[in-house]
Amino acid sequence: MSPSPVQRVLETVKPYARAVKFNWLYRRSVRRAKQARSSEGSAATPIAFFIGCGRSGTTILGDVFARHPQVHYLFEPYHSWAAIDPRTDMLRLYVNGDGETLMDGDEVRDGVRARFERVILAEGAASGRSLIVEKTPINTLRIGYLEALAPGSNYLHIVRDGVDVCRSINRLATLNDYAIAGKPTLNKWWGIGGYKWQALARDGAKAGYYPDEVTTLTTHLERGAYEWLVSLGEVDRHRAALGGRLFEFTYDQFTRAPRQTLTDIANHLGIDAGEDWLRAGDEALDEARRNKGEPLRLPLKMATDFNRYQERFGFENRAEV
Repeated sequence: MSPSPVQRVLETVKPYARAVKFNWLYRRSVRRAKQARSSEGSAATPIAFFIGCGRSGTTILGDVFARHPQVHYLFEPYHSWAAIDPRTDMLRLYVNGDGETLMDGDEVRDGVRARFERVILAEGAASGRSLIVEKTPINTLRIGYLEALAPGSNYLHIVRDGVDVCRSINRLATLNDYAIAGKPTLNKWWGIGGYKWQALARDGAKAGYYPDEVTTLTTHLERGAYEWLVSLGEVDRHRAALGGRLFEFTYDQFTRAPRQTLTDIANHLGIDAGEDWLRAGDEALDEARRNKGEPLRLPLKMATDFNRYQERFGFENRAEV
């Protein structure tokens, strides 16, 4: 069925509306980042970070917590992070610079903490809620950086079957149906001109993640597997330091037993697990989705580690060599 004239007009207008929205959000965050506040240095509203490789269920998890009366929820505030530190914009949505994917605590430069306080923490404090929850999947690769900005924070790590994740990334990157006016080379997953992949491959190899194999990855499916592997590797690298502040669970656990999972998470975060909120979680969730597609084939070292993670988390799919 062909689209109606109204639908065609809407599809034409959307890229321009997105451009206006993105520009407004970024400029507002830049203004906030420059505005010193009288409350700076006072006790801040605690913040928890929802992490996990993209396409692992972080969005649906965040949607549930956005409904919690004690939570101020921040959904992928890329504009805020770009205003805080331009290097975080690995998609090049706002800053045409040298974005980074993996970032550690020693990269928190002068002024970054103040801008984080003015943009992220101040917004949470203004909400009057008792907890800020921030969800940006790429932050899975920036745990050390987050620790330097908000020491003592909690982390919720959701893990999904790696093959399902890769197929979902492949679908989004291939369909590429998200346009923004003025950004003709935007890829929905890999950013402007595919810069996110360039940065991930560069930063990952520098950190020791399959430097001999990453240059052989050419498809969205393979590159999605690399992002999944590096994400899990970074969580493991910080696991001991995070200790009990890290709450880890699988997408299957979340969808199979949402009430119990949400109750456990609420207890971990020190917020209430009220009946109305739990009911909203029940209504928002379906059974875990399985993404069909071609087999995942990876270089030997990557395939070995990929399958080791799959076994560790109880996932059935396997990568081929």
